[in-house]
Amino acid sequence: MDNLQMIRNAQFPPALSPPAVQPQERFIAGGEGNPKLRVVVLDPAPERPNKPAIQHLHGGGLVVGKPEVAVPELQQLSAELGALIVSVEPRSAGCIRLRSSLALIGSGSP
Repeated sequence: MDNLQMIRNAQFPPALSPPAVQPQERFIAGGEGNPKLRVVVLDPAPERPNKPAIQHLHGGGLVVGKPEVAVPELQQLSAELGALIVSVEPRSAGCIRLRSSLALIGSGSP
């Protein structure tokens, strides 16, 4: 296995156990001509509307990484701020054109 594939297959720290805010995997529209986009959502109070929201984009240069890379930290942040957090799995470099990638990031989805 090459180094890039080994890095892409790395395991990240597991989510904190309840009562911590639990991550939920969802899929949203991927933009014109693109498949659905996977996101991880952390919502400290699903019944409460109009809460602040944070869109989390992990590092990795569009080459490596997953939305779960910082879930334990995002669980704590979501609880402390009372904010909905959406961690996005961006397309890997070369999978879509840059313009499409930027449109996804700037669309405010979900």
